[in-house]
Amino acid sequence: MTISKLLPGLALLLSCHLVLPSAASAANYYVHASKGSNSSSGKAPDAAFRDLSYAIRRLRAGDTLFVRAGTYREKMSSLSASGTRSAPIVVKAYGNEKPIIRTSNITVLANANWWVFEGLTFQTSEQIRLGERTRLSCHSWANNITFRRNTFQNSSANALVLNCARQINIDSNVFFNIRSRQISKDAYGVKSTVAAHNIVISNNRFTDIGGDGIQLVGDVRNVQIIDNEFEVVHPYRYRTENGNVDSSNPKRFGSVGENAIDLKGGPGPFTIAGNVIHGFRPTIKGTQDASGAMGVGITMSHANDRSVYIYKNHFYDNVYDIKINGHETRSEIAYNIFENSVVADPTVYGKKTQTPRALHLENTGNSRVYNNIFHNDVAGDKILLFIDGVRNVLLQNNVFSNGRMGGKGGQFSSDHNAFSGITDKMDDNFNGVRDVTGNLRMNWSTWKPRSNSPLIDAGMRVQNSLQTDYYAVSDFFGAPIRGLGPDIGATEFGGKPLQGAPPPGCL
Repeated sequence: MTISKLLPGLALLLSCHLVLPSAASAANYYVHASKGSNSSSGKAPDAAFRDLSYAIRRLRAGDTLFVRAGTYREKMSSLSASGTRSAPIVVKAYGNEKPIIRTSNITVLANANWWVFEGLTFQTSEQIRLGERTRLSCHSWANNITFRRNTFQNSSANALVLNCARQINIDSNVFFNIRSRQISKDAYGVKSTVAAHNIVISNNRFTDIGGDGIQLVGDVRNVQIIDNEFEVVHPYRYRTENGNVDSSNPKRFGSVGENAIDLKGGPGPFTIAGNVIHGFRPTIKGTQDASGAMGVGITMSHANDRSVYIYKNHFYDNVYDIKINGHETRSEIAYNIFENSVVADPTVYGKKTQTPRALHLENTGNSRVYNNIFHNDVAGDKILLFIDGVRNVLLQNNVFSNGRMGGKGGQFSSDHNAFSGITDKMDDNFNGVRDVTGNLRMNWSTWKPRSNSPLIDAGMRVQNSLQTDYYAVSDFFGAPIRGLGPDIGATEFGGKPLQGAPPPGCL
């Protein structure tokens, strides 16, 4: 799905808060690993520089460096030059060529502004750090940096580390086979440490990451994680730093993928929308190159005050889909599909094996869960919703199909929900006076209610936490909410548009 289809007007909304750099340039330079020479002018394809580090140090505002095909074994060190809003510094692949960069040391963008990296492959490379820190404080910042259509692969180090970073756009990249290859040590696709403000992570693919696809720690503000795919491929096969399957030991270090998204920082707000998350299993500390996790799609903990909006994501084939544990996380979880959670194989994951859970809310408050679909193809003991020690939680317009509820409950209200194939509701508070039970007449292959479904127009309109209906004017597929009220579940059957929906634009 694209942003425009999934959340109409969201691309415009983001542009109101984050202006992305243009491709304007003052001078063009070229670098060619096998045919270039550092004594050349560097200003024509047939007069290219040879070394990327040599070429990149000569760039100034408005310059574009075209990187020709080849392998660049470089020590990049620190990049501190700056572009401007109208004249960024651009480093990009030449035409359709595929340059490969192998850095042997950490690359730091310190006091650097308005850079664009595009179409490059960082392979078996050390991490790229944005900004520098001194313990828990910022020593220098990186601002207005864009990574677009790059590949980060086969590395034993984190790909991108946001130490002290503002206005960062990470779009349409591939993160593949990134793992530490050291027992109990994590490696991440994208990680923040001290401060990350105004971050957009969109349209990327994270595959077989040893630790988390994205882990955000520290002072983290205004983050959008949109239209990405996070996956662990099964059956998993260990790949070396060359990207080849180790045929002599294909199960070395065990599985990968602690979590797709791990939010430890705040206060946000965080918008997590339109992502596809699948294949996550437990990782075992002491035997795998990870610090250990339960196999969770999205996990949130630690922060005392955080706002999170989780919309229109698709979860399947995970042990846990979402886990929110502790503190005052103000979360809004709406129009998501939670499908077919899995039991982790005890012969592989040992004591980490637990009953699968789609949504886990524990010792948290101020959560609103509405217009979601929770479904397993086969009825059984899988937990669709686990709530324990919660405060001020609203459950409304959700479909719960084939599974059970879990936990000890808490302070929550529930109504206008639909239940089918539920073996245990756990708490009488789940019995709303306007619930729908029995045959829901859903088409589970399309996730839409059939024409005779009791779910049509049976929901109650929910005012979201942003004090606007902006995120509630379309369903999981981007179709408008129609009829007398929203259908129960994450998708709409049809009818007349609701009245009073705001036009697309900045809120």
